[in-house]
Amino acid sequence: RFDRHINVDLPDVRGRIAILKHHAKKIKAAPDVDLEAIAARSPGRSGAELENMLNLAALRASRARATMVSKQDMEWAFDRVTMGAERKSMVVTEKEKEMTAYHEAGHALVQLFEKDSSSRLYKVTILPKGPSLGHTAHVPQMDKYSYTAAEYLANIRVLLGGKMAEEMRYGD
Repeated sequence: RFDRHINVDLPDVRGRIAILKHHAKKIKAAPDVDLEAIAARSPGRSGAELENMLNLAALRASRARATMVSKQDMEWAFDRVTMGAERKSMVVTEKEKEMTAYHEAGHALVQLFEKDSSSRLYKVTILPKGPSLGHTAHVPQMDKYSYTAAEYLANIRVLLGGKMAEEMRYGD
């Protein structure tokens, strides 16, 4: 029937842990793989994305002829799912690389010193991934469903930090 809608909410942290543990039964993971830490920094990810993350990690480990999925395999898969695939064939000039580095550093510095932010800095890359030339990843400290005005303003400051760093270095 087309007149019925069924909404399936995205899982909260407990649901993400359960999903990861369920799908991790199919793989042999190294002792340093912390599924709870991965679940904690994966809000907004669906069960399919979490399963895909584990599958990508297992494929990477298999290609390396490893006997277990390592923490590095999981980190690579997490980055692949959250930021996109690395675009190794993309031609980026030295000037673009430098501008990207300043831009991402601006985001990162503001994030590090932003007291009202509800997230923490996770990783900064100036390698082209997905649709961007670089990426500053920050992860929430917990699942959040509402934000204060101070948190919204902190997010705006972090977002503008990249452009401000470019302007400080290169002018308007």
